[in-house]
Amino acid sequence: MKNFFLATVALLLLLVSCKKQPEQQEEIVFNTTASIGSLPATLNEVKADAIKKIWNKELEATGVTSEIESLEIIHLSVTSDEITFKSAPQYALKAITKDKHTTLTALLVVKNNEFYFDEGTATIICNSDCNEPCEPGATYKNGKVWLKCSGCADCVKTDFML
Repeated sequence: MKNFFLATVALLLLLVSCKKQPEQQEEIVFNTTASIGSLPATLNEVKADAIKKIWNKELEATGVTSEIESLEIIHLSVTSDEITFKSAPQYALKAITKDKHTTLTALLVVKNNEFYFDEGTATIICNSDCNEPCEPGATYKNGKVWLKCSGCADCVKTDFML
């Protein structure tokens, strides 16, 4: 009887020790006030990997199943109907998904030849089923540059904050 009891306890301990441990979620930390690159349009690769992880989570939350294929710093042309508007160079970080149907774009500011996210400005997701991706664009209105989606007629824009 004593051997049976010890064997049962040993078996229970074995089963408990083999229990699958819960997966730990990888915490993605990215300082949005840190430089992400430098002139001329050079992106820091370590920071690019962190941005891809964060933006892929945003894509997943909006129902997009394709992941980001590439990131690049681009120069945006800014349009405006306002007479007082004077165009200045406007940079943005643009990502495109592997299926080429979705782009993500965030405005950047340049300080001391370094690129930073433009705080307080929404990042946009442009998604469509067109043959080409919805391309980001920018417009100046009420004293501020706003991101927009351009391209085919069924392009859907979603905003999110970093």
